[in-house]
Amino acid sequence: RVPPCTRPMVVASLISGPALGLRHSSFFRHYRATPVVCLNRLLLEESECRIMKPENKLVADLDAADPRAVHVRKVLQAENGQTVRAGVLDKGRSDAATVRWVGAAGGKDSALRLNLGAADELLRTAPESERPRVDLLLCMPRPLQFSRLLPMISSLGVSTLWVTEAAKTPK
Repeated sequence: RVPPCTRPMVVASLISGPALGLRHSSFFRHYRATPVVCLNRLLLEESECRIMKPENKLVADLDAADPRAVHVRKVLQAENGQTVRAGVLDKGRSDAATVRWVGAAGGKDSALRLNLGAADELLRTAPESERPRVDLLLCMPRPLQFSRLLPMISSLGVSTLWVTEAAKTPK
């Protein structure tokens, strides 16, 4: 038996337990007090960013109608000067991207400007050791469901996929 302090954290602690049907499991009860932090990270394409030359800072401008800008405005309710988490796909990430609303006096039609930080750190490709390792154990679903799952699994960056059978799955 593995001591509770060394058990690996699983998705059950990141997703609401009742949604997974894990509300009454002892494993979920053990970890439900673990606070989940760092949920909101804005993902940006490298083409959406530009470098401000004198300071060598990376800046991204998002249109007011962009879903990420709407999320920052309505859900996070970030104001000028506050920080959010952001990252450039397949590159670096920043936990202190500064929010600035541009135009329309910070109102509903304002575009979002994110000051991400040092461009040389954010635009370098992250080495394999810094990337999160994701392994997946999957009970064999029906063939049609399995073929639908494979593209999603690969887009999540799963490095190893184990497929097994279970007592309650069709053989």
